[in-house]
This record gives sequence, structure tokens and C-alpha cells, in this order.
Amino acid sequence: MKRIPVLVPPAAEQSAIVRFLDHADGRIKRFIAGKRRLIQLLNEQKQAIIQKAVTRGLDPNVRFKPSGVGWLGYIPEHWDLAPLKRTCNLIRDGTHQPPPRTQSGFPLLSVRNIITEELVRRPDDSFISEADYYALCRSFVPEAHDVLLAIVGATLGKVAIVPEMLPFQIQRSLAALRPAPDQLDYRFLASYLRSAGFQSALWQTVAFSAQPGIYLGTIATFPIPLPHFNEQVAIALFVADRVKAIDRAITAVRGQVDLIREYRSQLIADVATGKLDVRGVEVPPMDDAEDLPALGDETIDKATEEESELEPGEGSADAAD
Repeated sequence: MKRIPVLVPPAAEQSAIVRFLDHADGRIKRFIAGKRRLIQLLNEQKQAIIQKAVTRGLDPNVRFKPSGVGWLGYIPEHWDLAPLKRTCNLIRDGTHQPPPRTQSGFPLLSVRNIITEELVRRPDDSFISEADYYALCRSFVPEAHDVLLAIVGATLGKVAIVPEMLPFQIQRSLAALRPAPDQLDYRFLASYLRSAGFQSALWQTVAFSAQPGIYLGTIATFPIPLPHFNEQVAIALFVADRVKAIDRAITAVRGQVDLIREYRSQLIADVATGKLDVRGVEVPPMDDAEDLPALGDETIDKATEEESELEPGEGSADAAD
């Protein structure tokens, strides 16, 4: 560290650089805070659409009955209500004792692989050997159209549908729910798990230790309203269509945040190395910049995207048995 060369402009120029960058940083903080709030509002709008569709249906003239579940409220009169364990052929979490990692083999995916409500492969995915993979498959094998629910960690409640993809196994931060054919549509199930009511109820049952977690038995007893199967499909397609525009808007706003971060990094580099001369630049006061979140930790709006959580067995809670 002592041998690293440091640029040392005159003291007056150093002060000018600090003033300029403080002012620019304050404006960028305002921008990102506003965009973060916009994303929050768009997500709230999205959850409201989902909540209404999966608990009230699409017919505005339907008659309602009390569900008997406080957070569900009233549901259409012709709908049934059943615990998830009666509508799913499988409710399982991933391995509690992850096998040794290998350089190649079969992917061992976790909650980190759910990004913007999709299950995706990442460049830093863990791999396990063929023998260990098939040993885990004796318990269960993830399949396309299984619905994955994050059950351990700060982003507990994240949901993704397993797409058609190469074989993989999951770590215990994820639970796999497999709807019974002709009884529960996987897209309707995913929408229900994403609804504001379910998410709120889920967090109210969380057990805390090193990380928040929820028991599989608790998930199995959660009630789910059941329209007829064809109505489930119609509701799922309606939700997908209505939230598509909101998802595009959220993606666009996140892109703007990424661009302003890149601009900030380049601005700091240019000013600190003298490529951009800020001597004599008038810097107006920023009255409320100090009340905005700092940018240096790069955490703004990242918790819902690409967090790198510890898996159970690597310092987290033993809460999802």
C-alpha cells in the first residue's frame, strides 16, 4: 500500500474537487432515491393487481363468502379453500447437507438464482459431482413448472417457476412446490405466492435466528383459494398480461439507475485524475443532500435483485427443516 503512487494537486484544487464531487454525489443521491421510490410504487401496484385477481377473481358481479382466514378476507362464493399440502403433490426443500463443490458437473442452485422473478443460471453457480447429484435425486428431482419459494434468508418469499432447463438440484434456501395436475395451475400458484396477502402472512410466521426462515410444515398448511381449474388459468393469464407493462417499466428504471452509477464512477475518475478541471466551478448549496442514502455501499435497490446470501450450513439459520 505504501508504494502506491497518489496524485497530489494543490490544496486549493483538492478542496475544489471535494466540493464538486460532494455536490454531484448529492444530486445523484436524489436521482437514485427518487427512482428507488418509483420502483417501490410500481411493485406495490403490481402486487395489488395480483392480490385482487387471485383472491377476488375476474368477474365483478360474482357473489362472495367469508374465507374464514383473516388475511384472505372474502372470496368468490363458488371457490373452494384448501391447504397447500392438499393441492400439491410435492412440497420439499433442497439439501440440508450440500455435497462438496466441484469445478464441473451438475448445478446446485439457491435463492441467488431467482432474479426478477425468474430462475436463471449465474456465472458463479456451484456444481456438484454426478454421483452426488443422483444421490440427491433419490429424494426428489426438480421439474419444469415446479414453483420455487425462497424459505431462508433476507429475501424469503421470492418466487420463480422452473423453466425448461438442464438438470439441477437446489439448496435448502429454496422449497419446491409441485401442483397436482388438473387441480392447481402452476401459474396461478406462483401468482398466489407473490400476492401481498400471502407474502405478509408468510413473514408473520417466520422464525429468526442467524437468518429468517420458515418451516416446510408451516408452508404446507397455508390455505389457498381454489377457483375451477379453467378459471385459474384465465386468472394467471390475466395477471401475466397486466403486470407485463409494469415489469418493463421497472426494468427501464433499474437501467437508468445503473447508468447513473456508471456516470458517477466515471465522473469521480475524471475529476480525481485531473481530466476534468473543476477549478472555479460554482457549486450551489444542497440543503437536503445529507438526508439521502449513501451510494458507496452499492445497496440501493439491489436487495431484491442479486443478493449473495449464505446458505444454511455456512453461517445461516437452521430454520427450514
